[in-house]
Amino acid sequence: MLIVLFYHTYVYIEVTPTEYLATFAIKFMLWPVNDVSLLMSVFFGTHCLGRFLGIPLSFVLRPRTMIIINLIVTMIAYVMLLLVKGLPGILWVSAALAGIGMATTFAATLLWISESITITGRVSSVVIASLSFSCIIQPQIVGRLFEVPEVGGPMSMVYVLVTAAFVHIALFTSLLVFRTWFKLTVTVTEMTVD
Repeated sequence: MLIVLFYHTYVYIEVTPTEYLATFAIKFMLWPVNDVSLLMSVFFGTHCLGRFLGIPLSFVLRPRTMIIINLIVTMIAYVMLLLVKGLPGILWVSAALAGIGMATTFAATLLWISESITITGRVSSVVIASLSFSCIIQPQIVGRLFEVPEVGGPMSMVYVLVTAAFVHIALFTSLLVFRTWFKLTVTVTEMTVD
């Protein structure tokens, strides 16, 4: 269940900027379309760069380390967006950090999980179903909040991203604790059987 929730939250972190960052820059920041096109190019360019760099880094860093780095970078990127009203230029930095920060989270998490459990067709289908379900819900939540001034209007996208980033870290911490508990339980059980 923790894995399902982790990937469910991951969709909010990755898909929300993909779908709403351009709208946010145009409607809230009042940026011209040319600047917004460049902003999205920065976001997707750093995302692509992060995935490309993730391949050699995966030989050097453990999956858990990569996930922690990704979570911290993504959280910093989204917390920075809280300052976007006063510092519009911070949107460029946030987009670049968000792109690179989430680039390897999906793969690194799957690799990290495979160290504890066997990734069967059933496990894969649960992960994919969770992602698909989130892709249906996420636009409904963010899109509806985007149009409601009482909850922040376009800034509600930022609030959803910041909340999702913190929840993502909390879920990963829970996964770490559960994995440690599970390993200890298995070790104690093996010792008592012998």
